[in-house]
Amino acid sequence: MKSFLKKLRYDIGGFFIGIAEFIIPKIPLKITNTIMYMIYCPLYPVVYLIPDIRKIVIPNIDIVFGSDLTRRERRKFIKSVFWNLSKTFPDLIYYLNPRNHQKIIENCPISGIEHLESALKKGKGAILLSAHLSNFVLMIVRLTMTGIPFNVVLKDPSNETLKGVYKRYQEICGIERIDADKGFSATKDILRALKNNEIVIIVADERKKRDGIIVPFFGRDALTAPGPAILVLRSGAPIVPAFIHVVEDSKFDIEIFPPIEPELTGDKEKDIYNISLIMNEVIEKQIRRYPDQWAWTNPRWKGAGRHGTRHERTK
Repeated sequence: MKSFLKKLRYDIGGFFIGIAEFIIPKIPLKITNTIMYMIYCPLYPVVYLIPDIRKIVIPNIDIVFGSDLTRRERRKFIKSVFWNLSKTFPDLIYYLNPRNHQKIIENCPISGIEHLESALKKGKGAILLSAHLSNFVLMIVRLTMTGIPFNVVLKDPSNETLKGVYKRYQEICGIERIDADKGFSATKDILRALKNNEIVIIVADERKKRDGIIVPFFGRDALTAPGPAILVLRSGAPIVPAFIHVVEDSKFDIEIFPPIEPELTGDKEKDIYNISLIMNEVIEKQIRRYPDQWAWTNPRWKGAGRHGTRHERTK
């Protein structure tokens, strides 16, 4: 019975996604946004009935903002967060349709591309560090259009319908993807790409329960994936931060920042910690700039007292 209901849910989801894929690319985004907002506003109070809002989102916001937000300001902030999240998929459906690819270039300009070019001159590839900020999938698509060799490390969605949609659009947009769920095989693919002087995009702001190390994030211990730091040590590749943010409805900016080349101590554990800390601080800075565009739904600080390995920062 469970498998039948699951298949039915996927089939219904696929039906509505198919309708959205047929309609949204053919009409102006302003019309789509207006219709969505008219639906979103009356439905927004239902958000507070979702258990994860009270268990994850509100505690996350309280960790970062503490008493800086009143209860009313927090509700307004959460409304903005979920509005930005709700627009992510329709924007992707619109822009990823081949008829609208030129509009990605027009509505999603890139600044700082010279930082990637200078990083590649070293011949060791580059690790492009990003986060679940705004429409990060659109950023990946836009960067792929530059002609610079990109590989992106991503997991498949757990939803089978979404998995099929993502795979189809990856092929349409020419995205070179490395499956993050493949463990050692994924690591080999990443190192091979870096050795070929290519860029590997890593989204590194999620909680890493298994094998995570404890590193501060917004001043609070958080389980952090050590993998990106280990890749830096093994490859010698520089870290190039890059993030996308909304400037107005369905229009975005991508900012690429100068490469980071951490000073190494020769102590592997300390170097992994220090590099991970730098990455956390870079991501934290961008979240502070655009707080309502980050995905607050990840239990980022959960379990840091019970799992992981703690190291001390070296000065």
